[in-house]
Amino acid sequence: MFKNKIALLVCAGLASVPMVASAAWTGKGEAGAALSTTSNGASSTTFAGKFDLASEVDKWKHAFGASTVYTSSKAEASAANPNPDSQTAANRWELHEQTDYKLVDHAFLFGGIRYENDKIGSYRYQAALAAGLGYKFIENDSTKLTAELGVGYKHFKPQSPTGASSDGDAISTGLVDLRQVLSPNTVLLDKLSFESGSSNTLFQNDLAVQVKMTDVLALSVGHQIRYNTKPLHSSYSGREYAHTDRLLTANLVYEFK
Repeated sequence: MFKNKIALLVCAGLASVPMVASAAWTGKGEAGAALSTTSNGASSTTFAGKFDLASEVDKWKHAFGASTVYTSSKAEASAANPNPDSQTAANRWELHEQTDYKLVDHAFLFGGIRYENDKIGSYRYQAALAAGLGYKFIENDSTKLTAELGVGYKHFKPQSPTGASSDGDAISTGLVDLRQVLSPNTVLLDKLSFESGSSNTLFQNDLAVQVKMTDVLALSVGHQIRYNTKPLHSSYSGREYAHTDRLLTANLVYEFK
């Protein structure tokens, strides 16, 4: 019965695309940059940007988003190397889409897909498809707390100089999404998610504080932590990948309703 509802959710979601195209969309986009210098004189420039769109039609909700992180580093010029070349330290982008179907006031079914492309992480790309059940524990003007739990499949390709083949894995997924109003102009946002399979478990937490400047503009300071339980070993990929990646951002946010 549950599988039939999931299949209906995916098919009906695709069938509702023409209706969604004419619906009202809400969303936000944000972008930020930072400059830092290491102890050996190397400098790095980081750009982070993302946007999210959402629309609700009757019992259906459609959400789409994208994000990117780009970091380049350049060594300090010296007599031996007067014109050092820039080297990309990180280049990652992600796309995701999710369709929800409301069952009762607080419960819903969801089906979604996520694709991530990463030039230097453990995995060159990851594509995950999942479906499951979500529940809105708190939903009022000051606090919104939603949790999701699902199952799915992930297709991925390890990062390897020898060109490793792609592989796949059954996964379980989870999400806890919190939005807390701290003051009339300040909002705390925290989103914790995971994708777990036999090959690896990825945890990601995005914490941000957003301060409103005008009706549509805000400043946001965020901290992202990504943790892989089984990063690739250097003997396989030619390098050692870290368990934990951290990203601190300061962004200008534009929201529309």
